Amino acid sequence: QNVVPSYTDVTYQNATNNITKKKNTVKGAYTRSQDEKERTAKKIYGNKAEQLAYNYYCKKYGKDKVIPRSEAFVDLGILKPGQEKSGLYDLSYISEDGSEFFVEVKGSDGHSFTITPGELEFAEKNPDKFKLMLVYEIEKAPDSKCAELPDKFWEDERYRLKPIIEKIRVEF
Repeated sequence: QNVVPSYTDVTYQNATNNITKKKNTVKGAYTRSQDEKERTAKKIYGNKAEQLAYNYYCKKYGKDKVIPRSEAFVDLGILKPGQEKSGLYDLSYISEDGSEFFVEVKGSDGHSFTITPGELEFAEKNPDKFKLMLVYEIEKAPDSKCAELPDKFWEDERYRLKPIIEKIRVEF
């Protein structure tokens, strides 16, 4: 798919101290298939985001300057199984001056995203080479949008980092 998202600037919301909790809309017992469906839907959404970001960077720098890294590119047919290399970023690209940049791609609602502690640690260790690309309105392709966050976004007060615990798996 050769759809390229349009590039936009990041917009910011005012900080709030209100913590909103999602109401549990699921009724009845937890089922493994419910969890698997949710995980599959998130994976498909993330893969689409990575495809769109890949297309964006290929158009901007040339396909020969963009190096896919994540397992999503195996699912997308861009890499063969075993060719994926990094769990800390999704792709890299070589800029016009020959510098390599590492890109983590996040499918987003345009106002928030989730980053793992390992991804953030990698970003902090490589602040001048790390880019975070948000891809949103994915369902509106070919009118999807993308935005690259400012360098060292984690130091910018407009980005409020909130540790969350999404799930706790209990096995027995």
